[in-house]
Amino acid sequence: MKKLLCVSLLLVWAMIGYAQETKRPVREPSTTRYLKDLYQYVKDKARRNQYYMNEFSVNTHSLAWKDNKVKHKAYIFYYSFSGDNKPLLRLAVLVQKQDKTETRYEFMYDNEGNVAFCFEKQNDDAFPYRECQVFYEKGLCINLILDKEVIDQKATEPYQDKINHFKTIGKEVYNKFFQDQDGI
Repeated sequence: MKKLLCVSLLLVWAMIGYAQETKRPVREPSTTRYLKDLYQYVKDKARRNQYYMNEFSVNTHSLAWKDNKVKHKAYIFYYSFSGDNKPLLRLAVLVQKQDKTETRYEFMYDNEGNVAFCFEKQNDDAFPYRECQVFYEKGLCINLILDKEVIDQKATEPYQDKINHFKTIGKEVYNKFFQDQDGI
């Protein structure tokens, strides 16, 4: 009986020590999981040519301009049509190059035309990260991931300008798509 009590106490002590040492990772909200899955679904449909695609490119071959700097900008729009034959933008990709710096934005939109997800990948040494993912719900950031590290909701304040900047660029890209569609 005494041995059983000692073994039980050791097990409890070990479990308490293990529980204190293991740090629980920051969990993503369930909406984030849904948006990630939807993003993968949309990307897969785009890869399989199941969406209409428009592409607009400036300096496609990335030749040096008159100031000897390489500049390039490309928009790629993936869309479908709703029941009333209006275009429904699903995914927009914006690629910008200037000299050795390249930035790629991917915006996924909800059915109302709001940015639901933004993915940025860049090689600019001015930023401490290479990849940034922002998840939005009703226009508010619900999750931020930098280089695959989930940033706690309380720690997103230093990134608020960036989060708002993504929404602004996403809206500009969305408007560009519909301006271009009006001419078709």
